[in-house]
Amino acid sequence: MGKKIFSLLETLKPKFLDGCENNGHDRKIAEKIWKDWEAFASYAFNKSHSTCYALIAFHTAYLKANYPAAYMASVLSNNMSDIKQVTFFMEECRRLGTPVLGPDVNESNLKFTVNDKDEIRFGLGAIKGVGENAVKSIVEEREANGPFTDLFDFVIRTDKRHVNKRCLEGLVLAGALDNFTEVHRAQYFANMPNGNSYVETLVKFGGALQSAKDAPPDLFGNSVGVEVQKPEPPVVPKWSNMVQLNKEKEVVGIYISAHPLDDFKTEIEHFARGDMRHMKNIESIANAELSLAGMVTNVEHRMTKTNKPFGSFEFEDYFDVHKFFMFSEDYLKMKHFLVPGSFLFIKGKVQARQWSKTGELEFKINSMELLSDLREKLTKKVILELRLDDLNDGLLSNLESVISKKQTGATYPIEFRIVDPIRKLSIKMPSRSMKIDLSNETIKDLDAIRDVKYKLNA
Repeated sequence: MGKKIFSLLETLKPKFLDGCENNGHDRKIAEKIWKDWEAFASYAFNKSHSTCYALIAFHTAYLKANYPAAYMASVLSNNMSDIKQVTFFMEECRRLGTPVLGPDVNESNLKFTVNDKDEIRFGLGAIKGVGENAVKSIVEEREANGPFTDLFDFVIRTDKRHVNKRCLEGLVLAGALDNFTEVHRAQYFANMPNGNSYVETLVKFGGALQSAKDAPPDLFGNSVGVEVQKPEPPVVPKWSNMVQLNKEKEVVGIYISAHPLDDFKTEIEHFARGDMRHMKNIESIANAELSLAGMVTNVEHRMTKTNKPFGSFEFEDYFDVHKFFMFSEDYLKMKHFLVPGSFLFIKGKVQARQWSKTGELEFKINSMELLSDLREKLTKKVILELRLDDLNDGLLSNLESVISKKQTGATYPIEFRIVDPIRKLSIKMPSRSMKIDLSNETIKDLDAIRDVKYKLNA
């Protein structure tokens, strides 16, 4: 039956039914059995397979519940070649509260591993330009002679046949050498007086020391001592956060140390409604109005066959990337926002695509504005929520110090809300005299007060 050769089944069916009848069985029952068999043949699934899958599901659920870091490290390692899957599972790690740390030459192995603090450490094998042989040589040296104490110790001790210029550049860009704080990432790529980059100079320095170490003794059997001076790094400013993150993405495929949108977490939390995941299944949210926050990563300005301008752009948030198209007046009205690297707040509605005869849906963009302008433009008042059982002099004193810290330029009205969770009551207490500013410093101070929830009310 599992072979699904229906022509053969049709030939065998009358033989089966006649045989059953000849052996004294009810023909109707035989027909019911045959019908069930045909249904089984259309999608056969052996009970032995079901049992195996059920057991594996039980085992993996148990491991994820009791050993989340080890389990997720294994899942990440098995998906290292698919960067979208890695991104998806790293988000799952964040949901589980399991930190995923960037690569580090003193702790990382080839694949994702778990350290002594139950944190997942990024695998060196996921970095472009860092081959498996290079990782093995780094790990073997570290295990044989202990952790690398500083940058020069790393350069001197690693095998230059594997840890070459390209490998070292990949390690730097991915942040695997960040624990050697005497040099920041921009310095590695700055030029020295001889015209070489600092990375090239370090490789040559390590190679020269290795050659001196391996040199044969002189005529009297004495080792030849050659002194090679440690190269000082050039003095250059650090890369901006955006430059550093983009270079991380070049060699790993994802942002590791942070995300470009981290600077707008407050705006996203309080004003965004929806994200790029909704674009994958817009049929389920027909007629919904969404407010999306993200970053423009790629833009194309083009012309239709009838010589009318239109544009497309890729929009990325914490969860996914989606390509949007804009035509006619919408494009002309908003095309100045379509700049790679710009952070935007997009409002629109899921509706039937114009001129579509099949009722196909699209997300129709109605407005765009810069995320950096959002806090000031949309906030009408700041709601500070406090639980009744948390109220005490210390909490009120902390809150008062945050509010009064920056009264110059404090323009946003405050509304206190006292919540009694036991009686399920809430009292609104708008302040007539107190106002608050919404600088990043104030937001940070509010975040630090654990027993206060705040909301930017549009």
